[in-house]
Amino acid sequence: MKKQDHISSGYWLNRIAAHYNSDPFKANPLKVLKAFFNYAGRAEQIKAFDDFCRAALKDSYSWQHGSPANALHYGEQLELLIEACYLVHQQAAQHPSKPYNLVAVPVTEFPMLLTSKEFSNPMAFLADFFEKRSLRRWKKWLRLFTTATLSNGSVAEEMEATHIFIFIQYLKKLVYAASRLLALQEG
Repeated sequence: MKKQDHISSGYWLNRIAAHYNSDPFKANPLKVLKAFFNYAGRAEQIKAFDDFCRAALKDSYSWQHGSPANALHYGEQLELLIEACYLVHQQAAQHPSKPYNLVAVPVTEFPMLLTSKEFSNPMAFLADFFEKRSLRRWKKWLRLFTTATLSNGSVAEEMEATHIFIFIQYLKKLVYAASRLLALQEG
């Protein structure tokens, strides 16, 4: 990454900068991911994300998990997840990748949205995630979902159906990939 690209992407890492009160490029993205999953495990995060999306898709306010501040907080947590995964992806791009072996997905991991390749090498999914859309675009879509979750309108009024589908599917897969990445780091 060129120095100018590095500086300009720093502006898109505002959630980590604000949350940790430091330069986002000096933050340890694995610690950010660990904090995300310490708050709630992967299955709970997926359920919370499903609830978040359902509320965003309704034509009326329908957040069911306490005050609207809870929805806002969850949107901020998702933003931290996206930014941390971006940093992991950027750090990996600076180092040659190690070969990986395909592993069978254990039955305990199902249901699983990741392919066998992505499960074996979650960095492959991160590369695909940030190739599919830029960090800026993922964050813009997340903002639209968060706003819709907190309002009487549906995110469908602001986004095309294909973009809604991509956002939901890829964010769910991001939760799985981040969880798997941590498991590989710890194991």
